[in-house]
Amino acid sequence: MSAGSAAPLRGKVTIGNVHYGIVRDGVPIGGVELLLGARDRDFKKENRPSMKKVLILCLAVCFVFALTAMAFDDMGKSTTVNGYVSDSKCGVKGNSASHEACAKKCAGAGEKLVIVTDGDNKVYAVDNQDALKGHEGHHVAVTGTTSKDSIHVNGVKML
Repeated sequence: MSAGSAAPLRGKVTIGNVHYGIVRDGVPIGGVELLLGARDRDFKKENRPSMKKVLILCLAVCFVFALTAMAFDDMGKSTTVNGYVSDSKCGVKGNSASHEACAKKCAGAGEKLVIVTDGDNKVYAVDNQDALKGHEGHHVAVTGTTSKDSIHVNGVKML
């Protein structure tokens, strides 16, 4: 028996430094394959996933990750909102400078301060109320982090 040949179909076969115990159809079968129960049918083409299926699966996973990244892209960004500081009781009705006295009275009575934006009159609840103390009824530019219907104020500038 020379190295590199699978000589007889019986007994121990050595190819290079690998010793095989059984030879089936002229192909040496190692001990690991016998222990795991591997058979010729396990390696046929119809039992393996096609490259097209694997590629489609990978593209689908990438698409899901891309959508998730885009959904969370605008969260946590600092924005500037222009509008009037009002109270939660009056809301959009406090979108003018003439509402200053009422906003101060309502805020003193425990109502939360809100920002009513110019143009679309969207009402943002303010997470950190102390940042707007003294600006009740004022037209301001508020810089902060927005999320849906609330804003965390980082800075206030009078307009």
